[in-house]
Order: sequence, then C-alpha cells, then structure tokens
Amino acid sequence: MIGTDPTEATVFPDPQDAERFLYVPGDPTPELGPNGAPSLTLLMAGAHSRLQLGARWTVDEATLDRLRRRLLTQHPELNSARLSLQPAPARVREVTLLLKGRELAHSSSSGFLPYAAVFAIPLITEEDRAAALRAVHGTEGELTVRYTADVQGKDGCWQTVTREGDVGRWFRGRSADGHLLFAPGADTPPVSPTPDLPTAVTFHVGARARDMPLAFVTLAWGAETATLGPPDFGPASLGTSKGPVEVTTRYTTGGKPYTTCLIPDGDTHDLTPADLGLCEVVLDAEGWHERDVREVRAHVIYRAAEGGTDDERTVHLRGETWTTRWWLVTRPSLDSSTSDPSTPGTPTLAGTLEVSLKITLPDGQTLMPPRFRATDPHLTLTPPPAEDGETQEAPHDSD
Repeated sequence: MIGTDPTEATVFPDPQDAERFLYVPGDPTPELGPNGAPSLTLLMAGAHSRLQLGARWTVDEATLDRLRRRLLTQHPELNSARLSLQPAPARVREVTLLLKGRELAHSSSSGFLPYAAVFAIPLITEEDRAAALRAVHGTEGELTVRYTADVQGKDGCWQTVTREGDVGRWFRGRSADGHLLFAPGADTPPVSPTPDLPTAVTFHVGARARDMPLAFVTLAWGAETATLGPPDFGPASLGTSKGPVEVTTRYTTGGKPYTTCLIPDGDTHDLTPADLGLCEVVLDAEGWHERDVREVRAHVIYRAAEGGTDDERTVHLRGETWTTRWWLVTRPSLDSSTSDPSTPGTPTLAGTLEVSLKITLPDGQTLMPPRFRATDPHLTLTPPPAEDGETQEAPHDSD
C-alpha cells in the first residue's frame, strides 16, 4: 500500500530491482513564473472577476536529493552510484479547484510529469472573490488544488490517491504584488489580516540533552540544512519552507541513524525525545522504600520491536536512591503499534521491557517476584498491602 502523508513524497522499493526505488509525489505545488513566484493572477472586476493559476504534481530536485540521502542512510548496503529513484506509474484522473471545500472547477493534467494543470475561471460572487483574495494574501484554508490519481503501488496493484495543495500556503511569506489586477472602479472586498508568520524557525533539543546518547542531529528543510551538536544541541535556525523538516539523529552508542519528519507550528520548535528516536525509562521503587526494605535490585531487558537498539542492565535502588532513569534508542516508526497517534511527539517504547526483581527485606530475607513484561516506559514498583504481617508480591503480567 502507498502511504498517505499529505506533504512528503512516498518512497518504496521496486520489487523488480533491488537498487531502484519508486516515489509518489506529495502535495501539489504551484506552476512557477520566470521570477520564481507562483503563476497566479487574480483580476478584481466585480462580477467579471477572474482567477487564473497553474499547478503541478511532482517532486523538485531538492526533495529528490533529500530522499536519496535518506535512502542511503536507511540502507547502507546500497551503492550510491547505482541508486535509482524514479516516479511510480501514475494516471491523473482529474484536477479540482476547491474554494473553502466547495468544488469550483475541474481541469485535466498534462498526462505526464510534472502533471501540469491550468485553471481560468470566473469569480461571480463576492464571497468567492473575497476567499480568493485572502488566499493570495497567504491565508490558508481558502483555496485548494486537489489531484486525484491512480498509482501503481509496491505490490503491483493500482490504487486511487488524492493530494491537496493549499494556495494560501503557496503564498506564505510572499507578497501579493504582481498577482493582483484591479479594474477601474471595481470594489475590493476587505481582506482579513494574515496571521504573522515566522520568517525562520529555531530548533533545539529540550532539557537534559546532555544526558541523552546523542552524537549529533541534522536538520534539512527544503534546500537548507543545520546541525545540532554537543554539549547543548542547539539552537539552530532554518528559514521557513514548504513541507516537513527532516530530522536525522546519530547516537553515541552507535547503530544506524534515525530519520523522521515533522512540521513546525511556530517560530521555535523543541525537538522531543520521540523526534530523536529516544524514550526515557523511569524505574520508581519509592513504594518499597516506604516498607523499609534494604534494596530493590532490578534486571531490565529491553527488546526492541522495530529498529531500536536492545538494552540490558541491572540497577540497584537503595539508600537515598529509589528512583532511576535512563534513555533507550527506540527508533519508532510512524505507525508504531506502541505509539500514541493522537499525541504526536509523545515517547513510545516501540518494544517490551522484561523486568526481574530481587527485593531484600529489613531482616535480610529476599523476595523474587515473577518476571514481568511492560510496554509502559514508566515503571512504578508498588508493593501490595501486607497480609498477616508478611510482605507479598505485587501482581504482574508474568510469563
């Protein structure tokens, strides 16, 4: 099946050639004029107003270069000189122009990359003219170009995909000058002020970066790149660009790098542990400390379910220390079954913890509770209520 990420091109291996990969473009982009600006003209002439614009559905060279780098990072066995990245077979059914979700016009595409489409339509109502004017001033959600296409996926089956490009986003940070024409005496509808948009976004790793097993972090946004390195891992700024930011993390513990994509929502962005392919484990035995036990020894094995790095360690909780924490390199996938898709950026274990405990009581006797498994990285070791003067084991999902 083909992924449905609305902004990033989807890449999958060609089943016929191990060194060939196919891609499906992400969002449509504007046809560009000689000056590099979107090819769009809005004539404001009352009931005779017209909108003309061009769109394309393809992947630019900067994105292709980024995709090649990602493939070589994720597949070190590939030969960079022989790696081939080609468009997947596709047939564009239609291209639709939508105004606030309502279909305004249809167009056919050129039938081949870049699947160019052109619209030239009247804007009869004042509502339509106002919405188009807001889009040219950078307001999103007003005017959208939708491509509907049949694409041959990695399993060889054809399936229908849709991709949408927001005209307001095309004009993000751009001036409307050169795109607006006003007929003499034409009334101009008022334009809602465009929200202040950042000209650059500053990235940095959140608190406790020095405790994380990070070697360095590379950011790529369009043609711009930046690197965050020790000891504080930031800050670094990149100019705003269309589409997601690609974040690649390398670790002091070795192993393959981890790459993910994110979309900033302001002029600063804190890279979370999940963005960096990390998850923090917290082991809390304060409940046993309140029973005056001498020590809780925990043998913890992390078994990664995906591309994470397995880990095994023994920790001793005693004296003044009854809570400990450490980082795991989990490298979770976007569709990880152990992640919470409703809360992007939240830590995900992407695997299982196997915990064996040995508890030393005040009189020197020891308890050996059954080994248990957990998928929650925050482990609270709570003893059960004592019965008949004896401390009993807490119930666990044991083997």
